[in-house]
Amino acid sequence: MANCEVDFFEFCKLNDKIEALQDCIARYRVWIKQNEIDMSRAELWAQKEALKNMMQDLEKQTEKFNQWESNIKHLFPA
Repeated sequence: MANCEVDFFEFCKLNDKIEALQDCIARYRVWIKQNEIDMSRAELWAQKEALKNMMQDLEKQTEKFNQWESNIKHLFPA
């Protein structure tokens, strides 16, 4: 069983971080949409790049969460 040790507290913190990132991304998308008309192309590009970076972070955190979840399911089968 390679790398099946999971710190449950860290697992819960990661879940909270993912939920917070999802909420932040959703709000940021709305903000960009509402304000894009007032932004220059450079500002809009920068905002969309920031959003892209947040989405990449969310993807990484979700992959880590899924791995931990898989480890937990392996340790405690239903």
